[in-house]
Amino acid sequence: MKKVIAKGMVVRKPNWVQVKHLSYRNTLFPDFEEIKLGNGSVVPAELKFSTSSFDYHKTGHRSHQQYIEEKADGLIVISLKHDHMPTGFSAEELDVWELDYSDFSSWCRINFDLLLARQMNVHSGSRRVYLMMPGSNNFFPVSSNQQTVPPAIKSGIWCPQTTYTGYDLAEGDVILFIRMRGCNSRIVQPPYLSEKNRIAQGGSKRNWVSRETTLQPWKILDIHICEVSSEILSREEYCDMNSIPRTTQLWVQDPEANGVWRWGRVFEFNHIKQIDCEIPVSNLYDRNIGHKLVFTLADFLRQAGANRFEISNDEYVYLLQKLIS
Repeated sequence: MKKVIAKGMVVRKPNWVQVKHLSYRNTLFPDFEEIKLGNGSVVPAELKFSTSSFDYHKTGHRSHQQYIEEKADGLIVISLKHDHMPTGFSAEELDVWELDYSDFSSWCRINFDLLLARQMNVHSGSRRVYLMMPGSNNFFPVSSNQQTVPPAIKSGIWCPQTTYTGYDLAEGDVILFIRMRGCNSRIVQPPYLSEKNRIAQGGSKRNWVSRETTLQPWKILDIHICEVSSEILSREEYCDMNSIPRTTQLWVQDPEANGVWRWGRVFEFNHIKQIDCEIPVSNLYDRNIGHKLVFTLADFLRQAGANRFEISNDEYVYLLQKLIS
């Protein structure tokens, strides 16, 4: 294993250490009663698929009192693959150790390895395309007296929605930051739900957006095509890795209360291209790829981008063709 977090701080150049002793505990928490790594002390350990899923430090957890006791005995977290520290974890000053995944998987049966990859949502080398809404005061430039930090379009950092796990974004993935006009979540929801129900009952495909008077003003104003250049990191890890104080403000609207920042995670991206289009969403419809794409855009607007939205590579290419034609 290698130590990737030491007392809540990122370890820049971790070294591999051999497990010298291991004792399994047949209880809910922690998983290991005793573990000895290298020349270190014997301590209890909790095993997780990903670090971000650790939540015993939260006061509302049913095993929180047990956690406090185990922490006093030197509790460590063992992660099959470290993604990022969960909220509040850094202040607990725990150590996180990451397993050698290749060594671990070598003795697993192939179907278990596939299940493990599915559980961790590991990318298999294919590019994925996500939709996000840019917060106007954080993504785009504002007036000079308000621009206390660079806008995200310049800084190349953004905070993902809470519905994104630590493994949903990988280097090379595409983010489409989409701005829309002429419609909102309240307007689009009734016709979206009505059409979805009609299709579910066997109705034929149709350009339902063009049929609704309230949806005819709905347009895509512009799209910023960006390429992900890092995995999702906790805010603390991002600051540590870039050698900046953890108290650094990262966006214009970046509230902090009692030491807890509103935007607690960060990923980095490169801005590739801006497409100014003002294309009516009804123009994107066809009975094949466009049918699914328009439904996704409607759901995306309906939920104000609050969920995790992904489109296929075919839909991405189709959208670009429509925008530049």
